[in-house]
Amino acid sequence: MKKIFVCLFLTFFYPKIFKIIQAQELSSPSFFKRNLSMPLDVNFEFLKESRDIDYGRFRDKQRFYYTNFQFDIKGALNQNIGFNFETLLNSTTLNESDILESITNANIVVRSNNHKWSFCLGRYIVKFGSCEQYYSGSDVAVYSLVGGAIGVFKTGASIAYTPNDHQDIGFQIVNADNDNTVLYMEYNLYWRGDIFPDLLRTYMSVSTVQKGQLDRFPYALNIGLQWHIDDFVLDTDYRQLKNMTNFYKGVRYASIPIKLQYETNHFCPYVKYIYNRVDFNGLNFNVENSLSSLDALDDLSSHTYLLGLQFYPKQDGCLSFYLIGAYTSEEDILSSIPNLASSNSRGVHYGKYQIQAGLKLKLDFLKSRT
Repeated sequence: MKKIFVCLFLTFFYPKIFKIIQAQELSSPSFFKRNLSMPLDVNFEFLKESRDIDYGRFRDKQRFYYTNFQFDIKGALNQNIGFNFETLLNSTTLNESDILESITNANIVVRSNNHKWSFCLGRYIVKFGSCEQYYSGSDVAVYSLVGGAIGVFKTGASIAYTPNDHQDIGFQIVNADNDNTVLYMEYNLYWRGDIFPDLLRTYMSVSTVQKGQLDRFPYALNIGLQWHIDDFVLDTDYRQLKNMTNFYKGVRYASIPIKLQYETNHFCPYVKYIYNRVDFNGLNFNVENSLSSLDALDDLSSHTYLLGLQFYPKQDGCLSFYLIGAYTSEEDILSSIPNLASSNSRGVHYGKYQIQAGLKLKLDFLKSRT
C-alpha cells in the first residue's frame, strides 16, 4: 500500500508541480512586498521543577531561559508559489537532511490555480491528527508524553487537497530517522475537517514507518476534537503509537491530553489534564536509556494537572505575560523516552511540581515599520 501511494505521488503529482512552475511568471515587486512577513516569536521565562527522583538527567532545577526564540520568513513569488522559512536559533549541528537542527521549516509550496491542491517540498511540520499538535512553538504549552517526544519537524514531500475552508486531507512522505547513516521513510495520512463549522473541528491521522531493520509493525494513531462554545475552547486528544522513531521498540505509548481555555481580550485562563500510559509488554527496561537484561518493570501511567493564566495588556496580542503551575503523579514516566529533547520533537519535561512564569513577545518586523 505504501509503495502504491509513493508511485501515485511521483507519477501523477510531480509532473503537475513542474507544469505549474513552468507556466508561472514572477509577481510584481509590490505583490512580493505585500505578501512578505518576518515574524519574531520570543518566550522568556523562569522555570522551577521539584522532583522526588534525583538521578541522572532527572533532578531538581530552576533557571531563567528562552523556551522559544523563533524567527520566520514567509512569502509568495506569485499566486501559485510560496515559501516558508523558520528557525529556532538554538543549534549549530546538522540534522538528517544536512541542514541546521534549529531550522524547523524550509520549504516551497506550489498551489494549483484554484488553490485546492497544494504541494510542499522541503522541511515542514508533520500533521498528526491532534489539537496539541497545532500549538506553535510560541504557544505557552506543556505537551503530553507522545505529543512532546514524537518527531514533528521532518524533511520530505507532501500533497494536500483543500476543497473548502473547513477541511483538508493530505499525504506526507518524510525522513523518519535522525541517523545520517540509516534513513527510513515515514508515511502520514491526515484529515482535518469542521464537522460543525464554528463548533467542532476534527483532526485525524494514521502514520507508519518503512520497516527497514524494524522487526515489528510501527504505527501512530491520532484523533483530536476541538470544541468552540462561546468564549470557551475545549481540546480533547487521543494519541497512541508503537515502534515509531524517538521511542523504544516494542513499547506501546498512549496519551490523552484535555485542555479547556476561556478566551477574552486580555485574560486567557486554562486548565489542562494529561493522562500518559506506557506498556512495556514484558520487556526488560533500563532507565539509563537502553533495554537490557534487568528485571522487567511494571507498566507506567501518570496524571498531570495544569493551571495556567495568560494576560494580554493590549488586544493586538504582541506582548503577553503568563503563569503556569503543574503537578505530575508519576514523574518517572520520563524514563520511558530515550531522548527527551530530540531535535525533531517539541520536547517534554515534567517535574513532580512545576512553576513557569514569563513573557511572550510576538511582532512582525515588516508590519511594525508601516
